[in-house]
Amino acid sequence: MTRQVRLTSPTAAVAGCIISLAVFTGGCSTDPVEPEDKLEPKLSSIQKHVFDTSCSSPDCHGSKAHAGDLVLETGTSHSQLVGVAAANNKANKDGLKRVDTANVDKSFLLMKMNKITDEDYGLAMPIGTDGLDPAQLAIVKQWIEAGAKDD
Repeated sequence: MTRQVRLTSPTAAVAGCIISLAVFTGGCSTDPVEPEDKLEPKLSSIQKHVFDTSCSSPDCHGSKAHAGDLVLETGTSHSQLVGVAAANNKANKDGLKRVDTANVDKSFLLMKMNKITDEDYGLAMPIGTDGLDPAQLAIVKQWIEAGAKDD
């Protein structure tokens, strides 16, 4: 014997729909949906996806080796890059800054990452790789064009 329940009020009808929807869709979840973690033109994202993975190792631009007198670790990379004169003698003599928001294409960081270097400017970065992919380079350039903010 089946028993039918009659919903006699609008509130009861809405409640029934909500319960049906919850059962049909697998219930309600309180777990937050994590946004896709992708590279964005923000220092925090570039730090995580570029500097931390390709640059700030202990042998390169970490605080122990600080190659080129540059540390690219979380919390220091902005002050080490933006508006700072390049440590390379030739680049410094040519007036290049590591990150130059007024002249993005003359940012020494981008020049090194694009593998566009004068022999006297030293090795292209990151060493031992084919370099950053074009999408990564575009994001770094967008960050600089937007003022290279420390977020």
